[in-house]
Amino acid sequence: MQMLRSRRVIDTALRIEHAVGRVEPALWAADIVCGAVVQARTGNRDYLDVLGAAVEVHTI
Repeated sequence: MQMLRSRRVIDTALRIEHAVGRVEPALWAADIVCGAVVQARTGNRDYLDVLGAAVEVHTI
């Protein structure tokens, strides 16, 4: 952030707060989706199927 501030890419008013992953629900969602995609790639689509249309996978 300091580098971006020094280059004036971001404003000095922008602040960042770190949170422990296990207590941050927003990180849980990403972990769940990643786990479901990994399971689907290894042959178990059950979890990804539960998420349904909420997940769109783009393979590059």
